[in-house]
Amino acid sequence: FPGAVMAYTFLQASMMMHRARRGHQPSIPSTTREWGAMINSEEWRQRYLNTIGNQTRFYQGELVTEGLFYGIIFFNTEIVTTLRQNNIKISNVAVDGTFKCLPNHPTDLRQLLTSFPVVYACLTRHTQAAYVCVMRYILSLGLPYSNEVPVKVITDFETGLRNAITTVFPEWQQVGCSFHFNQTVLRHIHHIGLRNVIRANVISRNIVRLLLAIPHLPTNGQAYPNVRGFTISDGLMMVKAITIEQQVVEELRPVFNYFDRYWMGVVGPERFSVHGLNHRTNNFVESFHASLLGFLGVHQPLWRFYGK
Repeated sequence: FPGAVMAYTFLQASMMMHRARRGHQPSIPSTTREWGAMINSEEWRQRYLNTIGNQTRFYQGELVTEGLFYGIIFFNTEIVTTLRQNNIKISNVAVDGTFKCLPNHPTDLRQLLTSFPVVYACLTRHTQAAYVCVMRYILSLGLPYSNEVPVKVITDFETGLRNAITTVFPEWQQVGCSFHFNQTVLRHIHHIGLRNVIRANVISRNIVRLLLAIPHLPTNGQAYPNVRGFTISDGLMMVKAITIEQQVVEELRPVFNYFDRYWMGVVGPERFSVHGLNHRTNNFVESFHASLLGFLGVHQPLWRFYGK
């Protein structure tokens, strides 16, 4: 059609192509459960059930425990074969969730939880029960984990997720991501209205930086028995002493109260210390999510999101 370029504007052509694509796609499901059913239906499974290219099954089914539906899960089964053929043992695992790239519909879709990143769970809720359901699925995969050292799993500090990992994988060593630690502390400082105060005072700003370095200390003195003042508790006492010496105690009292109550009391040093670890953040999963967002775009229509 040589005259088409003159007959239609770019906008008109784009709208026509969009309508044509929609004519070859399923309707938008109203729930995540309906989405999974559509993928697995006789009408659409040939197109959506497997990965593109090698036709390895990608959609694995529903996440259901005790009659409660938590989402649907995706996993490229070929990865197990690849790991075993190359005698690769998993010693580090990263788990994180993202929201920005998810479609707006179905409306009950809350989170894309990524692990490794090999397993993808589209969850309708982010509760401990939902995370336990995901972890039990990962356990069922029979992935080749290292037997020589405990598997280290890096997460943020969401209590439900960490409890779920402990429930299903009690032998795994949990590591709190130091990037998320920094973000959580700084977010709290902003929440209690001290961000501008600390920005304006170079002494207070440097003390906060010392606090952010606390996770790099060991939880106890066993690693360096001949060096005093090298634990997280001792390091925190030293930072408090500097605060007294520099006469900024009252200004930073809410920050230290929060640190003592939450990080030392609720979380515990053994769960946020990254001392001696090769992997201290789950930035590779964060980077993957950033790449995923760049590739998929923000809140794309469901079937465009899934097709990509």
